[in-house]
Amino acid sequence: LPADVDDACGRLLAALLLPEDDPTTLAARWRAWPPHHADADPAWLDGDPRCLGELYRAAAQAAQAHLADEGGDPAAPYRRLGEALRRG
Repeated sequence: LPADVDDACGRLLAALLLPEDDPTTLAARWRAWPPHHADADPAWLDGDPRCLGELYRAAAQAAQAHLADEGGDPAAPYRRLGEALRRG
């Protein structure tokens, strides 16, 4: 994909999947999202801390890349969720 189309698609996906009001719902949204559900990897379990950690890392990266122009630090909630997960 051309870079501008790739960026636009990433921004749209970030806007659709990254919950603004309650970041803790990310795993449930991801699990219910049809493209993920249709091509689900049986090893990807959102109850598995390793998988959740990767999901939060990817969410933080996507928020930083695609939502930073909205102000503040949109990646912070996902980083905090990942940190809390690592602390156990």
